[in-house]
Amino acid sequence: MKNREWQIKRQLALIEEQMRIMGIWSADMPTPEQLSSGAPFSCDTLSFEQWIQFILLPRLRFILENGQALPSAMAVAPAAEIYLTAECMPIIALLKELDRLITFGGVVNE
Repeated sequence: MKNREWQIKRQLALIEEQMRIMGIWSADMPTPEQLSSGAPFSCDTLSFEQWIQFILLPRLRFILENGQALPSAMAVAPAAEIYLTAECMPIIALLKELDRLITFGGVVNE
């Protein structure tokens, strides 16, 4: 696995771990209808935390595990700043790093 892919996979694990620590990792799976929302971040059927857990993390893991192309850019952190509370700042910081890894390929100061 390439270094960038490894870094992204690690970042996904850190996001999951932080959500579990904060008690916002859900044990209940949303319904297929909730998961099939076409709204941005499934905001009409899921909380933002649920969207991260049941949409974002699984999709990115699927992409990595199947050797598919990653998105050329990602900006989830700005939405997280809107939808999540101040108590979720550790998750927002992890999402900012994920955005950076995907958008800039893990390269700093380009």
